[in-house]
This record gives sequence, C-alpha cells and structure tokens, in this order.
Amino acid sequence: MKHHPLSILAVVTSTLVFACESGRSRKGDASGSSSDDGADGTTLTDVSGLPGDDGDGTIAPEVGEVATATAAQICERWNADRQLTEGEWTGSVLKCDPGDIDPGGRANALRLLNLYRWLAGLPAVTNSAQKDAEAQACALMMHANLTLSHNPSDSWSCYTKQGAEAAGQSNISTQPGVASVDAYMIDDGNDDTIGHRRWILSNGLGPVGLGSTSTYSCMHVIGGLGSATAGAPRYTAWPPAGKVPLGAFYPETMWWANLDQVGWTVQSDRVNVANATVTVTSDGETLPVDSFPLLSGYGSESAVRFTPKGWQTEAGKTYTVSLSGVTPPITYTVEVLDCGGAPS
Repeated sequence: MKHHPLSILAVVTSTLVFACESGRSRKGDASGSSSDDGADGTTLTDVSGLPGDDGDGTIAPEVGEVATATAAQICERWNADRQLTEGEWTGSVLKCDPGDIDPGGRANALRLLNLYRWLAGLPAVTNSAQKDAEAQACALMMHANLTLSHNPSDSWSCYTKQGAEAAGQSNISTQPGVASVDAYMIDDGNDDTIGHRRWILSNGLGPVGLGSTSTYSCMHVIGGLGSATAGAPRYTAWPPAGKVPLGAFYPETMWWANLDQVGWTVQSDRVNVANATVTVTSDGETLPVDSFPLLSGYGSESAVRFTPKGWQTEAGKTYTVSLSGVTPPITYTVEVLDCGGAPS
C-alpha cells in the first residue's frame, strides 16, 4: 500500500448544474469572522500588510492577462503570492469550538488558490463569511475525529449539522489551509478523479469558504456562482498553456509527490476530453505518456489525466500537448520557467 503523509478527499456532483445551483448560500454572519461583507454579499478579506497591499486593505491590480505577461512578471507574481504562513487557530477541540483563523492565514490560502487560477487563465474567486464559517465547522469536526469524511455521522465528536453539510461540499485535508492548496493541485492518491485540482480550476467555482484548524482544513467548493457554460473556456489544462513556473510541478510543500508523478490534466465542461488521445512533444521529439480518463462530475463534466513515461519536466523546455479524438483537436504549448525552487 502506498502511504502518504497527507490525506485529502474531493466531492463529486452528479452534474455541473447541481454544483452551481444546489449550494447557493444564504446570507449570514460568520461569528468571529476575520472578514467584512462586501456590497455583493461576498467577503473582502483583510490583506493589509501583505504582498500586493496598497495600504488600504485591498490587493493591487494584477499584472494583466496571464497570456501576455512576461516570464519576469510570471515569476514575480509566483514568488510574491506564495506566502505560506498559516493562520493561527483560535478554536479548541476540547471545547468543540470551531474558532477561526487569523485574517493573514485565510488571505494567504485565498491568494494561493487565485494564483493557480490566474496561471490557468481563470478569473479570481472571493470567499464569503458564511462559507468560511461552514468550512471552519467542517475543519473542527475532521480535527476532533482525526479522520476525513464527506458524510460524517451524528455520532462524531463535535458534530454539527453545519459542519456535516460543509463536509459534503468541500475539499478536505489533513493539512492546514495554506499547505492544503498545493496538495489539492498535485492531488496525489486520487488517480481516478484528480477532483481537488479540478474543483480549484472549475468554471463554476466561487465564492469559496476557507476553514482551518492547526492541522485540518476544509475548502468549501460546491455551490459556486461562476459561469459553467456561457463565457467559459473550451478547456482548462494543468499545467496550463503558456509560461508556467517549475515550482508548480514541484512545490516545496510537497516533498513526497509532484505533478509529473500524479499527472497533467485537461478538463472541460464543453467537450468530452476523457477518452482523447494525448501526445506530448518537445524539441521535435515525441515524449511517451500514459493517459487515463477521469470520472465525471468532480469540478468538470469531463477530464483526462496523462503522466510522463520515462521523462520529467525541465525548466527552459517547451512542451506541446495535443489531444485528438475531439472536434476540433486541442493543441497548446507549455513553457516551463525557473522562478526558483527547482527540484534537486
């Protein structure tokens, strides 16, 4: 049996419509929340003093569309947005108190999530106070019972209906909130779904809920209000087309697994890519890959995973990925950047 120092579970929806409609959140307060409600009911997390802060508690405008960003701009944002400090947890398992995480920790997790979406050419998402509170209740339950479940029973320690419902709508992890984002994007141990990555890159994502204790976390992902069809890209690849830091393949928080080992992915809500034939070339040479269809409903209608066979991604290299068996065929190019943190 393969052992992992981290466990994560992803949720499935029967259809993407269910994912976009069933979890529409009610208006509400998060007791002890570190965030303020915006006029649209979303949350503007306090980011004062953090990279990108203009001094008024808001993040400075982005560099621009990732497709037109230079290699230097990509690396600058990659290194600036990877603020990996976890927020201090104010709750208690002994008291069954979900508490909260400090605003810096939640902001770091949200910033990291949106860094990945930016690289993939997807819009940023916000968090909501209500979903944060629900995710916080979920994280407490996982911590109190030292296990992960999307369907916890009412016999669980520190059980609440709020936490149990959130567990069924969240990515859940045995790591705290910031570290879990990298783990979700690599998604080791979920070969049939790569569901955590696909939810983070979902067209329907947002607003999210981010809850964490000192060792467990929940990311509320189902019930998003993003556009699942109209205006959505034809497909989303990870690693994406364009310039990508090598650190996205080998994040420093993930010493036991990397993207090449687990697999690259292409997901779509508009075309069925699950059984596409995948070809990867570099420097005029065809590189062998093993490809696998992924189960439907985990953040996208369809998806395919493919793993390098006898080679690994290198900085300074360009890789062209082609998917045939879909109409029209899909072709994109990945240019790998050395932004620091290259594998040893």
